[in-house]
Amino acid sequence: MNSKLGHLIASHHKQIVVLSAGMQRSGSTWLYNATRLLLMESSLTRDITGYGWIGDLSTLLQKKIMLLKIHGFSQNILDLVLPEIILYSYRDLRDALASIKRIWKREPSMELANMLIQNDSQWRKHADFIMRYESMIENREGILLKLSNFLGIDDADIHGIIAKIDALRYEDSGGKKPQYHMENLLYEGHITDGRHGSWKGFLDEKLLDQIERKYREWFIQNNYPV
Repeated sequence: MNSKLGHLIASHHKQIVVLSAGMQRSGSTWLYNATRLLLMESSLTRDITGYGWIGDLSTLLQKKIMLLKIHGFSQNILDLVLPEIILYSYRDLRDALASIKRIWKREPSMELANMLIQNDSQWRKHADFIMRYESMIENREGILLKLSNFLGIDDADIHGIIAKIDALRYEDSGGKKPQYHMENLLYEGHITDGRHGSWKGFLDEKLLDQIERKYREWFIQNNYPV
């Protein structure tokens, strides 16, 4: 296991916190579950891995490796859990806003766009592994292979894990809250429209113009057409 994670395990580090962060509706739950299954199916890490939503940390079974999912950036949380590894996912801001509207009925706004970009800026400064949502949609096997290589897990069944991720549901057995399944962190109706450009017809033209003007450089830097 020739990786940062492997070195941390070998060094007898007391506890290794892996944060799986992500822009809302950017495939962050896919990234979390991909990481969880890689760790849980590897003979090197399955018995020493715990996982869940960071808000449930106090009730989670504590293990040497703790995989915790999070969205909003918080320096206080970083100072509290002291993550050794941070994973991050992002998506075209316009599609993220449209997906938030579809799933949570929250109207897109400049305030929400600003929050997503501010979080994006902060997480990127700390992230060790960054996943582009659109790349994952186009080539899940390739992204999972990159993730397994990053983690140093070389005994992963890539296609088997992809199939298991695809089969995950809120209705699966295991602990649940009304909002989400406590292991896979999915909720009812989790997936809406994964297409790039799904924002067309969902975002008000005036708001869209404001977003594209204010964050033009962000779109360009991330290869999203404006």
